[in-house]
Amino acid sequence: MGNLKKDMKEFYSSSKPYLNQLKRHNLSVYGKYLDKIRRHISPGSKILDIGSGAGQVANFLADKGYDVTGIDISPLFIKESKKGKAQFKVMDSTSLKFKDNEFDAVISAETIEHVLEPWKMLDEAARVIKQKGILILRYPNNQNKLKQFKTRLSKKPLFEITLPNLSKDVFGEDEDLCHKASTADISLYLKKKGFKILESKPFFWRAGQIVARKQ
Repeated sequence: MGNLKKDMKEFYSSSKPYLNQLKRHNLSVYGKYLDKIRRHISPGSKILDIGSGAGQVANFLADKGYDVTGIDISPLFIKESKKGKAQFKVMDSTSLKFKDNEFDAVISAETIEHVLEPWKMLDEAARVIKQKGILILRYPNNQNKLKQFKTRLSKKPLFEITLPNLSKDVFGEDEDLCHKASTADISLYLKKKGFKILESKPFFWRAGQIVARKQ
């Protein structure tokens, strides 16, 4: 797992075609996600954007009066992001360099499926969110629905890891995913971490989205 994690970091840190793919994501791609954020989180709130990519969401929210810090494992992506108003740092989502209870909210779109140890990302998000703080996640709900049903029955998160394609021809079209993210896994794990699920799409939907509050 250690070698794969290193390979993934090198891939995201060096792939300019992948960055160009991210830059083509205009704000309309994040429309409903941004609506959720602005409905659940008040302007002026201190927000951490995990896996901020090319920075579109973080910079948009900064323009709207939020105090936003974006983090990404890729120096290449962070350099591009810094053209906007939000703050950005190169950082691993599974080892955040922030204090406990530092943020009013944590948001993350299309990131957890790129994380080799997704439970650690959720642990770190839970650690840095204040009590009553909000967590909003968006992700492709990729895991087999039968497996998700079994997870719901057993109440044991599976966190299914798979081998990503890190070839030079991968441009951000989901071939590079290493985690078959699932609504069943994530929602169950968050409940175990003391979160209350405020909103969630059904586990059988292709697109996954969860809004949760830290209790």
